[in-house]
Amino acid sequence: MKSLDLVGIGECLVEFSATGDNLYQLGFSGDILNALSAAKGLGLSTGLISSLGDDPFTMDLVELLRSENIDLQYSPILEGKPNGVYFIHMSDAAHPSFHFIRKDSAATETFTKQPLDQLIEYGRSAKAVLFSSIPLAVMKEGERIYQFLDALHGETRICFDLNIRPALWSNRDDLIQQFDRLAKISDVIFVTNDDDTALFGWREPSNALQYYLSRGFKCVCSAVVDRQHWWVRPKRILKSLFPKCRL
Repeated sequence: MKSLDLVGIGECLVEFSATGDNLYQLGFSGDILNALSAAKGLGLSTGLISSLGDDPFTMDLVELLRSENIDLQYSPILEGKPNGVYFIHMSDAAHPSFHFIRKDSAATETFTKQPLDQLIEYGRSAKAVLFSSIPLAVMKEGERIYQFLDALHGETRICFDLNIRPALWSNRDDLIQQFDRLAKISDVIFVTNDDDTALFGWREPSNALQYYLSRGFKCVCSAVVDRQHWWVRPKRILKSLFPKCRL
């Protein structure tokens, strides 16, 4: 019996958003945190696989996570480790720029400080697991992430959000070369136009979708340009993963 609907793997970041006059608004974010928060809004039960820092921001972060009803039994606080931090500044053209400080943060130790067998059992307790390319880039001992996913394959739905952060992949081939392995274990891949362009340059969305299918991904959910329209191939697989989803 599955006790959770969705478990996410990722980092929670402390956000400083510039408001002008050298002032910043404090918040918390991270792609997986945002996804789990959205899942709560859909009435889903969620959990987080991560590690939290031991710094002045931690208690407020934990309070936020608990307010979202995110299970934290596999998100321990690591003594002496900081949380990752990023800053948002707006250009004169109103385009945001992001500056990250996350090297050796607590989240990077997620798979080194927790027993892998316990993480696997936790993952098996969920109907689905969601992760992105970010933990593949920033978490230490990345092979243990694959061991975790391999153990879940066929028992828990595995959802991979490409979510490219170019600064984390100075050599794009380092990620592209993992596609064969990712395709074998993932039930669905989520791709935006920006993600695909960051890896391959601009191409027709239909060509991008066919590329990921040709690489062996079973189901491709691709956002087209304005992020308001999604192409899904084949629909029957996504429908089996998310029966309440309108396609």
